[in-house]
Amino acid sequence: MLRRIAGFTLAIVVAAGAFGGAAPIEPGKPVKIMPLGDSITFGAPDPGYGGYRRLLATLLAADGYVFDFVGSRRSGYVARPNNEGHVGWTISRLKSGIDANRWLETYRPDLILLHIGTNDIFQGKAAVAADNLAALIDDILIRLPDTQVIVAQIISYRQPAGPGHTAFNAAIPGIAASKGPRVSTIDMQALLEPRDYADGVHPNAAGYDKMARAWEAAIRALGK
Repeated sequence: MLRRIAGFTLAIVVAAGAFGGAAPIEPGKPVKIMPLGDSITFGAPDPGYGGYRRLLATLLAADGYVFDFVGSRRSGYVARPNNEGHVGWTISRLKSGIDANRWLETYRPDLILLHIGTNDIFQGKAAVAADNLAALIDDILIRLPDTQVIVAQIISYRQPAGPGHTAFNAAIPGIAASKGPRVSTIDMQALLEPRDYADGVHPNAAGYDKMARAWEAAIRALGK
């Protein structure tokens, strides 16, 4: 099912209203949220701002969600600084980090916000990025049988996306759909304009706020 909301597309993959054992993500119910990814999740180049988590926390609180961001890293002068954003990491390195450090088992998030793949494209690994993403999602679902995952089609660079970037994003909805009802996608690939970047890769505050609004809409859609 696709929904177009405020300039971005939500691809909500839900089977007959069931979440494969996962509890619905709804206002008023406590939920642990793990922002998972690379430097964009961490909030670079100004981690003091807190990336998309800064505004997202405000939006979710206003919506009535009872939540905590969880993870081994902390960034941002914000009330909920925890995340699992790792600067420079590729998809395969993130999977290896999960295997070695057992972050998922430690924090046991109810919901994971996954934005990963930018460094794969930058490092010339676009050809294997989709397969690596599929393996990462499998690993998450096995480790956390009651957790839901929202996978972002990743934001572009400041310059228009190249063919590797475009191909990777095009593969993501099919990957998510193949993983069952606990995985949904959100399209962020055309979310930002050139003025929304602090450098060639990372959003500025306005760009991160756009990402926050996109995540909020995707989270709200899970409860419908």
